[in-house]
Amino acid sequence: MEHLPGIRMTRKAAGTASLAELAGTSRKERLSSTSYYLGVDPSITNTGIAILDNNAKLVGAVDGRTFVGKEKGFARYRVQVSGLVDFVLNKIGNARCVCGYEGYSYGSAHRAYDLAEYGGILKNALSDIASIIYIVPPTTNKAFATGNGQASKDLVRKYAHDEGLGDTCSSDICDAYFLAMFAAFADGCKKCVNRSMLRKRMALAKNYREVL
Repeated sequence: MEHLPGIRMTRKAAGTASLAELAGTSRKERLSSTSYYLGVDPSITNTGIAILDNNAKLVGAVDGRTFVGKEKGFARYRVQVSGLVDFVLNKIGNARCVCGYEGYSYGSAHRAYDLAEYGGILKNALSDIASIIYIVPPTTNKAFATGNGQASKDLVRKYAHDEGLGDTCSSDICDAYFLAMFAAFADGCKKCVNRSMLRKRMALAKNYREVL
């Protein structure tokens, strides 16, 4: 896959390959006994990222705005995606990764164009990291998190905090946490901190087929 110009496809962790090197190998060749589950809540201003291990333990989370300065427009998109890619690769190395990516939700045509442009850059980068990318509608993610597809952001945050995320985590990271867990369930990992939600989550993720 050709990478978009300006996206830093490098890995800082010692002993790991760059994305350019990974692009030359098949996804099957990159599989290992360890799997990670990546949740991505895409946003032009602040994309939330959360990473879970095989036991659904949080191993990393970050807000995309951490990586940007005064850049605007397309330059901002590139910088944010580059920072997110480096963060993820430093956490997972060459391990197998399955991603839950929240589908678009926007309120105006102008915003839709901007988000689609940014989403294309982000998905291009993620496709080199994840063996599967599940596209999860916002209502499905809310239902997975709380049992209510119309749940407020505050309720989603409450469930995330109750399951071990810090009180200071942004709503974007909380959404990403449940997207990562959705990917884990869809992949067959049934670890769940909130046992009362286990059956609901299993039902939503079972045989899920909306992939990139």
